[in-house]
Amino acid sequence: MTLSEKIQIPLFPLSVFLLPGERTQLHIFEKRYQQLFSELEKGDPYFGIPFSMGGKTMRYGTRCKLVRVIKRYNSGESDVLIEAQGIFELTEFTSMKEGKLYPFGTVILKRDLSKELASTEVLEAYESLDGSLSGSDVPLHLVDSPYVLAIMASLGFSSEEKFRFIQLDSSKKRDESLLGLIKMMNQLITQEQATENGIYLS
Repeated sequence: MTLSEKIQIPLFPLSVFLLPGERTQLHIFEKRYQQLFSELEKGDPYFGIPFSMGGKTMRYGTRCKLVRVIKRYNSGESDVLIEAQGIFELTEFTSMKEGKLYPFGTVILKRDLSKELASTEVLEAYESLDGSLSGSDVPLHLVDSPYVLAIMASLGFSSEEKFRFIQLDSSKKRDESLLGLIKMMNQLITQEQATENGIYLS
């Protein structure tokens, strides 16, 4: 049984890729997106951010929710806080609908991904990473979650790295990739701490 669902949502293409639970602030200045966020504030707060890279709109993106408007400007611009709710695959892009300035798209919500559980090996490595962070200056805030995407989101990777991770075509590959990333981070933190203590690892 799949948890995927096809829907149509307004879109705001950006070179930003968020994972479920992540929040970020946006500055809204284009007229078309001023219209979008005005409508989100008054009604359904959900929209999609298809990931844009090198000026090209990619196949995957994030369904987001407007949390609140932080600041309004006399020009009509605003600063907003949004939160990622899930991952989607973009199947159709429409640059404009009647009466709307902003684009729409037909997307398939990948609800399965948000519920994908990490393996025992990943959870053990993640717990070990949490222990390594004690006393470290690395600005990571780990989460108490068994889900692959929640763990990935906590590791502070770039939008492009998260996008590449989502494109992996099986839960096994995502689990193996996540395990490798955690082990790499653990090693880097251990080396940093050793260097601070005057110990150099070969």
